[in-house]
Amino acid sequence: TYDLLGEVVGNGLVTSSGKLWLQQRKLCSPFFHFQALNSAAPVIADEATKMLARLQVSAGQDLVPQDVFARTASAI
Repeated sequence: TYDLLGEVVGNGLVTSSGKLWLQQRKLCSPFFHFQALNSAAPVIADEATKMLARLQVSAGQDLVPQDVFARTASAI
């Protein structure tokens, strides 16, 4: 399964092992530190609220695809 996944997403943190995994894990570690996540929480909550509002509007209409990865002006 990891071989197939590796062909699709490359040799990243999820699909690597050994020294390469350790190197990538150390590189990513600061992004998951409590302080980094704590400062990102208000932005995440705000964007989730905006996405929920867009979904609620489209729920009353025919099914409208929503791009959950679209950036808004406030996220840039």
